[in-house]
Amino acid sequence: MNLMKLQLKDIIKNKRILAIAAIVIILLAISPTLLEYVTSITGKTTISGSRVLSGGYKVAGEGVLEIIDGDIVISQSYAGEFKIELKDSSMLKIVNSRIFAYLPFTIEAHDNSKIIIENSKIEGAGAVIILNDESTIVASKSKLSTVKLTGASTINSTESEIDYLIMYQNSSCNMQQSEIATLISYDFSGGAIKKSRIEILYASGNSSLSIKETLIRNGFIKGFSSVDISEFSTVTEVISVEDYASLHTYYSIFERVIASEFSTLFSSHSVFRSLKLAEKSFSSISEAVIANMVTAGGAEVFVRNSSVQNLLANGTCKLHIFSSVVKLKARKASLVEVKDSSCILHVYILSKPEQSALTFRREYVSEWKVTGECEVQITNSYVYGWAVTIGEGVTVSIRDSTLSVLECLESSSITARNCTIDLVKGEDGARIALELSKVNVVNASKCDLILSDCNISKIVGLELNELDFYNSSIEEAIIMPLTNCSITKVNINSLTIQSNSSSIFEHVLVDLAKSNITRILLTGITNLAIEESTVNVMILNSYNGTICTVNATLRSFIKIENGSFFYIKGKLNSSSCSIMAWEDDCKIKREFTIIMQNDSLPLKNVNVTIYDANGNKVWSGKTDIDGSVKVDLLFPDPGTVYYVHVEVNNRTITKAITVLMDTPVVIDVSTNTHKKSTSENPTLILVIWNAREEYL
Repeated sequence: MNLMKLQLKDIIKNKRILAIAAIVIILLAISPTLLEYVTSITGKTTISGSRVLSGGYKVAGEGVLEIIDGDIVISQSYAGEFKIELKDSSMLKIVNSRIFAYLPFTIEAHDNSKIIIENSKIEGAGAVIILNDESTIVASKSKLSTVKLTGASTINSTESEIDYLIMYQNSSCNMQQSEIATLISYDFSGGAIKKSRIEILYASGNSSLSIKETLIRNGFIKGFSSVDISEFSTVTEVISVEDYASLHTYYSIFERVIASEFSTLFSSHSVFRSLKLAEKSFSSISEAVIANMVTAGGAEVFVRNSSVQNLLANGTCKLHIFSSVVKLKARKASLVEVKDSSCILHVYILSKPEQSALTFRREYVSEWKVTGECEVQITNSYVYGWAVTIGEGVTVSIRDSTLSVLECLESSSITARNCTIDLVKGEDGARIALELSKVNVVNASKCDLILSDCNISKIVGLELNELDFYNSSIEEAIIMPLTNCSITKVNINSLTIQSNSSSIFEHVLVDLAKSNITRILLTGITNLAIEESTVNVMILNSYNGTICTVNATLRSFIKIENGSFFYIKGKLNSSSCSIMAWEDDCKIKREFTIIMQNDSLPLKNVNVTIYDANGNKVWSGKTDIDGSVKVDLLFPDPGTVYYVHVEVNNRTITKAITVLMDTPVVIDVSTNTHKKSTSENPTLILVIWNAREEYL
């Protein structure tokens, strides 16, 4: 019985052996290229063509494993089962090949071994390539997944893609025209990267990296590491510098940089959209352009030959600004040092219940902003940039100074005397008073504007609550006053008066006195009083109307457009003036006075009748006790002639009158003459309405 059992066991054992043998035969038949588990190489072995590899290779004794023009599939039951190990200065060379693995496999180099990968791809789960003991990997036009360097190993990459590059223990990299998804550098590692792309950069533990002409999305620099970003590199999101690390920039562009405690920033010829410097950080910035910069307490910042659009200094920081243009908001700064700057200090006062005072004299003053209850006095200073005042209770007095932009907002008040200003802006109830000053442009809206003895190139003043110009010279002025205003002893080359009123009874009065105006453009309804002034050209462009009270000299011509209604009142000296009706629906109404005399004595109760050219009576009246009577006539066109008809002592006198007659019209029956007040009869020019020749 026992013998039978032993025979049965032998039969079963033999069947298992036969089964295993059969499986091996079948596998060999299916895949004749399947290799043994682990192959040792000391010489040179070349693999090419389509192969399935399993197990692994050990290359030693300066041996060489080559995969040339291969299409390789790695077969393994668990990650890392397949492994290529290089020792003793051996070499792995992969050229023009594709290696695919469903699970990650390992390539490990020791003892100054070398890996060369050219024009190849390691795809799928990829390979973890580990280099130790001063080994080297050279990648060209290839795609790799993970590369780990340690023990002073080196990677040289050209036109390659790497998912993860991790460097330890004095390892180094030399990357050109490569794409790296994540680069991590530790323990005194470093290297040079040029003309590449990095998604995430992480440097720590005394690492040192030089990056040129490279695009970086995010970067984190820590632990005494140093990163040099230069030669037109760009950071698209953020670079964070922490824990005694340092960042050096040169000719590069940064979206956002955050320098934390004890970090250092050295920057030259760079552009920053946002720069945040934390407590106890140190920064030296030169020849940079910065949109927004924030410093915290304890930070020390040197800014040289730079432009900072907004600099907010918080806490007890120290600021040193040299030869720079800076808009500074300083809150409790322990030190602000400024030298040789065209823009030195931006004053920022927080709203306080108590009133504050600031004084600058014989200084270069940069852009400044004042809010709250504050009084500012600036004398003999240079303000380069924006000078802003905001809010009721803010009063600024500026004397003998030069400013770029002076802006007055929200009921604040500014008085500038004997200043040179490029741009003055006022809004929202502000009050601007300029005396003995030279201004390039004044742009005011819904505020008060007072000028005295000024020289101004251009004024745009809309919806002005108060307007008063005196003894000034203005090249061009566009005004829309909301209340009666005065322009006295002013020389203006071009004056445009606008009105926001739609009713002829609601418009304001613009009083123009003792002034010389080359050109006036009237739009909307305007009540314009011209006294003892000279106006060369007047243009009416309005569907509503203009009332013009004149005691002045009008030269050249008056041009009426767009169905304008022009009402002339008062005394007029028009020795060389002509009226041009540019369209046939324009209307001119003239108010004037006729005086009846007998040997210079007034004649009362004299009937005065005015006829048109066809003999139709258009007006009649009677002189009062002083011998005068006021006439109000609508002239169909500028060339219309009316005839004044009077009968005195059985004598009939008829005189012709036009819209540009000198007033008053004096008729003395003793001599039967039509006396003129100051000048000869005007030369009248009638222009047909649809003519389109410009006369300006």
